[in-house]
Amino acid sequence: MRNGRAGAAGDAVDFGVIGLTELFALHGGHGSDPVLTARLPTLTEGVEVADALAWERRNSYSGTGGYGTRPAVVIGAYDPATFEAEAFSSTAKRHAEGVATDAMPDALLSKPISVRKGDYIPVCEPCEAEFGRLRFPADTTFAKDIK
Repeated sequence: MRNGRAGAAGDAVDFGVIGLTELFALHGGHGSDPVLTARLPTLTEGVEVADALAWERRNSYSGTGGYGTRPAVVIGAYDPATFEAEAFSSTAKRHAEGVATDAMPDALLSKPISVRKGDYIPVCEPCEAEFGRLRFPADTTFAKDIK
């Protein structure tokens, strides 16, 4: 369903918090009433959406202000229980991973993105110790591994 109308297979549906692309299909139900079915996002797809939101947030900071006026790191978070994804920024007192999990305690996290460098950065040792490795994508780099 999009904008209040049932759509064809492959239509995008806006969930409000994020714009997850869901695969919908109309098929015959009881009698002639069509039935709308949806495929829920996989964990990987949810984290990919969260990652895209983090890049969007990072790019919104690009070229703004100098040192101390923008966050150092942004990260995406995806809650598989609610299908919500959101981007979070680090603060002077909390890493982006902590800000994200404070707001979404059961969230899976994307790889952290350096606002200044515009690239993925390793998960620091304190965040790995606090959140473990399982909250991050399998191809995430951890600071402990590159020493």
